[in-house]
Amino acid sequence: MKTDHIDLYFIHGVNDIKEITGETKAWMEKAKADKKIKFFGFSAHKNMQTLLVEAAKLGWIDGIMMTYNYRLMQEDKMKAAIEACVKAGIGLTAMKSQGGGPVKTDSEAELKLAGHFIQKGFTQHQAKLKAVWQNPDIASICSQMPSMAILTQNVAAALDNSKLTAADWDALRTYEKETASSYCAGCRHHCESALGRECHVSDLMRCMMYHVSYGDTQLARQTFAQLPSEMRLQLGNMDFAAAERACPRGLSIGQIAREALKTLA
Repeated sequence: MKTDHIDLYFIHGVNDIKEITGETKAWMEKAKADKKIKFFGFSAHKNMQTLLVEAAKLGWIDGIMMTYNYRLMQEDKMKAAIEACVKAGIGLTAMKSQGGGPVKTDSEAELKLAGHFIQKGFTQHQAKLKAVWQNPDIASICSQMPSMAILTQNVAAALDNSKLTAADWDALRTYEKETASSYCAGCRHHCESALGRECHVSDLMRCMMYHVSYGDTQLARQTFAQLPSEMRLQLGNMDFAAAERACPRGLSIGQIAREALKTLA
């Protein structure tokens, strides 16, 4: 990498704060003393609220990158988790900021949202970035930009200092409510408690999110291949009815799982 140090070192994809051990802390302290890293933290796709709160208690986490968008930022638990990290001096980076999910959103709702923001002179995607940037507690956004067109739009959104209005927020909230059942919030404890075991439902939903919302089937298949082989082999016969009943957003988990097996296996 032609560098003698790393500014911010992340452990990627932490699921439980117990994964951050005393041994981890000892390694971090030595890496800092040796000037190999400046800051240390982790990223998380699921159980974000719990992880943020627990990380704030540790006292030695410098930064966290977590799923955060116009959907999740409205939740009281997320607001409390962000506040806990701010008080602990933890820098926060938002990822998955577009709030896309494993199910295509209703075309009418999509057109309505897009039309609202086009009249304001920017796209709904730029508006979703602005929603995150308007929270001063978020240091930055890590956004996938696979094309020059998306890069250009993101740069334009970053340079534009205009703020979302009350009407803009109403449009986003309305869209969020109308499309809530298309989005997985990564709260895996609901699924796993209902099914009585670790089931990787949120990971499976993320695979389909890459396919459906990102349009990146290659990434979706690569991520799917990393799931436990036992789960992938049993996917076609698994009964997700209990998990569907427990899902706060009403995701059609079984249907999405069957689609994943057909599309990504």
